[in-house]
Amino acid sequence: MNKKRSVIFFALLLSCLFSAIYVIGFMMITPQSAITRLSMNQIGIYQNQDNANKVMESLTAMDLKPYSYQQDSLTIVVCSLSEDGVKTKEEQTILAGAGYAYIYKEIESKDSAFKEAVKSQNFEKVMELMQNQGKRN
Repeated sequence: MNKKRSVIFFALLLSCLFSAIYVIGFMMITPQSAITRLSMNQIGIYQNQDNANKVMESLTAMDLKPYSYQQDSLTIVVCSLSEDGVKTKEEQTILAGAGYAYIYKEIESKDSAFKEAVKSQNFEKVMELMQNQGKRN
């Protein structure tokens, strides 16, 4: 009887041990979150490209770096693109001081091209990818 109990005990113990190793092993090999988050201040949506260009020139004069992308027949002007939302929010004081209305936005994407463009600070490519994403919807 004593042997039977020890066999059952060790079977349960080893089963729990191997289960724990299995769970820990798979937790270590799963990829980390591949989501890239980009924050920006959206300045406006313009039907007329000339108006969008004037706003972009004005933002450039304030030492901000504006970008634009097309969505349908509209031009969307944004600035303060950053992975750091705090930096984007700091630049809102410049916009408010100049009398610009803005909308704080965050874009999240799992797309590897988007992630690489953000990592390399190639925001023109980011705008192109956002434009293409708008066409897919």
